[in-house]
Amino acid sequence: LMAIQQGRRTSVNLQGDGSYLIRSQETDGDWVTLKTVNLINEFPAISFGGDVSNLEFSSRGLLMTTINGDGFIKITRAATRDSVFISPAGRVYRAF
Repeated sequence: LMAIQQGRRTSVNLQGDGSYLIRSQETDGDWVTLKTVNLINEFPAISFGGDVSNLEFSSRGLLMTTINGDGFIKITRAATRDSVFISPAGRVYRAF
């Protein structure tokens, strides 16, 4: 949604420390961080794993990242685990 609102390529970069960055590509090609979200403040011991660590979306909101592996982002908090799947169209589905 931010890619569409900004009218620019936008990425979500998952960090191993339980945070993620939302970045936007400027007209000169440089990437600027719009927002840093530190989930560990609200959800202690959270971490990301899986085959996906960076998602890049076009200015129209379409996923531009080539997904390797199964396309799942694995989220772990202590002994609790969950997964989400990112479709080629950029939709996020929770895996049950």
